[in-house]
Amino acid sequence: SAEFPANPTVGAFKRATTYSFGSVCFGSLIIAVIQTVRFVLRSARRANRNQFVVACADCLLGCIESLVQYFNVYAFTQVAVYGKGYREAASDTWDLFKSHGFDVIVNDDLIGSVLGFSSFVSGLMVALAAFAWGAYELGTSAHALPYLIVLVIICFFIGLIEASTVFEVVNSGVAAIMVCFCTAP
Repeated sequence: SAEFPANPTVGAFKRATTYSFGSVCFGSLIIAVIQTVRFVLRSARRANRNQFVVACADCLLGCIESLVQYFNVYAFTQVAVYGKGYREAASDTWDLFKSHGFDVIVNDDLIGSVLGFSSFVSGLMVALAAFAWGAYELGTSAHALPYLIVLVIICFFIGLIEASTVFEVVNSGVAAIMVCFCTAP
């Protein structure tokens, strides 16, 4: 039986923010370069230069950007968990996608749906609490109703955003579990 570290989460965080910080920056640089090229293309589109070609290139770069961001989640997970350099982590992530790609995509689809729905329900619960408090404080008269509606809408979005932020941690944990499971089932 292998010896496990006492607190692997703290170790992974320390490694990602110190020893592997260059790898994280390099992966982020790739995204930044793609976004810069898209910005230049959008500027060219505003200048009325070959709008069809520029629009097609912008669409293609948008797809590439989305794929690289999706790929980087798993590459960054390998950097944090195993302490690999970005190129090695990217190579291993590519191998992971080739061997378990469909499992990873299904896992992301399922967890994304659950977390998205949970965020929505959290927003509804905050809106309901705001409605109850607002109805108690303001009343439900015709004069207070517009304020109550605005309060409920604002609180819904605050609850939705807050829950989405908290659930992003869960999403990262699921990605880490998936990488660890696929590399050592």
